[in-house]
Amino acid sequence: MAPRMSSRRPGGIHVLAVALAFAVVTLRIAPTFATVAGAARLAADQSKHVSLTPPFRWLRVCNDTSSAGTVTVTIGTQASRILLPGWCAENRGGDVGIKNGHAGPALVTIRSIFPNTFQN
Repeated sequence: MAPRMSSRRPGGIHVLAVALAFAVVTLRIAPTFATVAGAARLAADQSKHVSLTPPFRWLRVCNDTSSAGTVTVTIGTQASRILLPGWCAENRGGDVGIKNGHAGPALVTIRSIFPNTFQN
């Protein structure tokens, strides 16, 4: 007589436990892949510093068309750039320095260039 193989299969609870563990690991990793987006409203002659988590992403910083004038932005350790209303700057960095040097309000938007991707 030939040897019989065990006919045991994983039970429903075992499969559920593995699926739950996979879901927990996936959800804990998700913030690393999240898209960075935000906005900063500055009054006349106001400055702001925005730190991003996780750091060192490729960013697009734009001076909104509703802004009263130019803003000076610094992405990471790169050189500062002057942006007219409607203009954008792109670079890699973990923080953004913004200065509104005009008499009117300014709105600056910050977004990841590559959404939902891990950027090293």
